[in-house]
Amino acid sequence: MKAPVYIFEGTWWSKKETPLVLSYFQALAASHGDIDLSHRTIRSVADIEYYVKRLSKGERAFVYFACHGEQMYLRPADARSRIAPEQLYEALATAKDGAIGYLHFGCCEMVESAPGKRRASLARLMNASGARWVSGYTKEIDWLRSTLLDLALVSEFYAAFPRGRKRGGPRVDTVARAFLASFDQLARGLGFSGMSRAASGKTRLFPARVR
Repeated sequence: MKAPVYIFEGTWWSKKETPLVLSYFQALAASHGDIDLSHRTIRSVADIEYYVKRLSKGERAFVYFACHGEQMYLRPADARSRIAPEQLYEALATAKDGAIGYLHFGCCEMVESAPGKRRASLARLMNASGARWVSGYTKEIDWLRSTLLDLALVSEFYAAFPRGRKRGGPRVDTVARAFLASFDQLARGLGFSGMSRAASGKTRLFPARVR
């Protein structure tokens, strides 16, 4: 089976359904035969909960949010669509056991940058979703540059694991170190930040510090 990648994309600057990142990931899937790509448009926390609930148990999918964000709030459609962190955690917690393996937010400011808060903000997302990897950005990000890094995260990080699903294969932190070594300048410039969780429950931040 192919590695499942789910894109939950907001409507960005339009009130209409106008996917912007989808074509980039379709090109990746076409050239990367191991990826099974799905796309859903989200406008509210109800949409997120609806789609999260439908992920299969044990799928260990890569779930990628692509929309506006600000100070830990998602904003998938417009100013009135703001989703508070607590609402997001509750929606993610509806996922079946092992449904989400890897969770990434291609959104501005979805990870806190303060040294004492960065780990806690990632841990809340990890605990809610049950993922073994969670990542996002601490800053306001350039759309194209961050999309390019998001593509690399799927192709160079997620695809390193057997079908992206099983616990076998390389350790998450080993692959994370290699990924950041390859994309260090771009990742640091965007404020990329991730956290891995081992089978023992031990967590590790990537990078260890943000500038």
